[in-house]
Amino acid sequence: MKIEDSPPKKWRAGPPPAAGSFNDAIIGAGSNIHPRRNMREARKILAESFTLTGESGPIQTEPVGGANQPGFLNAVYRIRTSLSLPGLEKALKGIETRLGRTRTGDRYAPRIIDLDVLVWNGEIVDSDVFERLFLQKLLGEIGVFVKSRPRSL
Repeated sequence: MKIEDSPPKKWRAGPPPAAGSFNDAIIGAGSNIHPRRNMREARKILAESFTLTGESGPIQTEPVGGANQPGFLNAVYRIRTSLSLPGLEKALKGIETRLGRTRTGDRYAPRIIDLDVLVWNGEIVDSDVFERLFLQKLLGEIGVFVKSRPRSL
């Protein structure tokens, strides 16, 4: 699927779901504290909590923000859910907490797990997709190709 602009400010990765159906979301996951274990646990919880419809392989990346810390292990997971976007974001925060993540004021601090909604019903909702080439590569592994950055997100 190609991401294309429909009406202005709508960047799609496919058709929206039919009314009353499940929502399609792509979750970005990353860890640099015991990353193999924490990524495996996060995937397990996502698969138990939602219908997993696609996933990328893991990729190792350097930390963003010039922080002196271990590299990250990252992947993306495509899911179907009956939750709304705010409901899914709340559920992901709950999974992070369950795995032991504590939030600090440092956006670039090491983390046990980080789960973010990248694409919601075909629309890119996280601008990191345009700034981090590894996210574009991972999305490409599940058939979502990012063409260009929108004027605003």
